[in-house]
Amino acid sequence: MSSTGTALSGFKEPYLASQDVTVEDATATPETVYVKLRGLVRFVNKDKIDYKVRLWTRGKREHADVDLLLPAQKDFTLIVDPGTTINGECEYELLESGMETLDREKDDAAPPTEALHMNMADTSTMTFSSNVHADSSHGGGGTIKIGG
Repeated sequence: MSSTGTALSGFKEPYLASQDVTVEDATATPETVYVKLRGLVRFVNKDKIDYKVRLWTRGKREHADVDLLLPAQKDFTLIVDPGTTINGECEYELLESGMETLDREKDDAAPPTEALHMNMADTSTMTFSSNVHADSSHGGGGTIKIGG
């Protein structure tokens, strides 16, 4: 079937057990990921700078008091809270961390960052949609949609 026919037939993105969001040149792609209940979203940083990932709920009305660190050339994984219901959603912003880059002097290097894990409440259908301009401090963002 042609892409036009698919679009006209009401095609919806498939919800997968896991999805990757890749950060390269300060941009997160894809803009939107679709994961199933109890799904995983892995953020992979290909850049040589650290970013922070700010999670938003309820249409960007509130975010947690903490951000997640996405270290330079590393990754972390989020897990959908098992208590989440269908059609959950979580938006995020990708921001420069303000920390040193991988190019810093060896003596000044920060200690290695351990793997980060987070349990996200009410995120059964998460969607990431890019609605933040990329500039020197923002790398965009997106939406995690949960369902399936």
